[in-house]
Amino acid sequence: MTSRREVSPLARHVAAARRPKKAAEQLADEILGYIVDRGLAPGTRLAPERQMLADTGRARGTLREALRLLESRGVVEVRPGAAGGAFVRKPQPADLGAAITAVLLLEGASMLEVLAAREDMEVAALRRAAQRIGPRHLAVMQDSVDRVREHIADRERFLLEAGRFHAVISEAADSPVLRILNEALRATQMSSTSDFPVSYRKRVADEHQDIIDALIEGNADLACNRMRDHVHTSAHSWAGRRLSRVPGPAA
Repeated sequence: MTSRREVSPLARHVAAARRPKKAAEQLADEILGYIVDRGLAPGTRLAPERQMLADTGRARGTLREALRLLESRGVVEVRPGAAGGAFVRKPQPADLGAAITAVLLLEGASMLEVLAAREDMEVAALRRAAQRIGPRHLAVMQDSVDRVREHIADRERFLLEAGRFHAVISEAADSPVLRILNEALRATQMSSTSDFPVSYRKRVADEHQDIIDALIEGNADLACNRMRDHVHTSAHSWAGRRLSRVPGPAA
């Protein structure tokens, strides 16, 4: 009687790597490739279901699952009704932020660790942007600070203007990777609390102003140090209120 040969870890790994994708996953990749290759703009309506079934040769269940996958990735929006269908959507950093939150939950990461990563990423973006920031960028950054101070009691305006300040830096940095990762980490942080007291908003406006002043002086090192301090003090502000694991996105 021959004994069964034990399967090695390498053999199991190779077998898993060679496992073919599910039909719906493969179709989702193909539809995404079509959207990218054709340069379809957000809001573009994809072909009706009957046409997509004929074009792809897939079963209705496979097509619908593929569209659900793309919708979960922020690539399409499926709308019900007679005027509905699958419409192209541009994924937002917040979509990535939700995925990052799920990963962090499973890794047991704390919000302090998210803020530490964001600290490094924001400084990297500002370092890259410092030599590219011009009067137009500085004017928008200053306007965002002025609007926060003018509407200090308005929480939603605070979030909008604070995001606009950092978006200008990301634009000047001219790095899509840094922009997307920074915005995703910021979305993860912002979704973790609804508590932004007026004292916090005032401090953010003051710290943003300090960064602008250093950039106007042409002192990139000082601006980066102030950015690091700005994000770092956000971590201490967070820890002072509550130290917890990363929660799910706000509803």
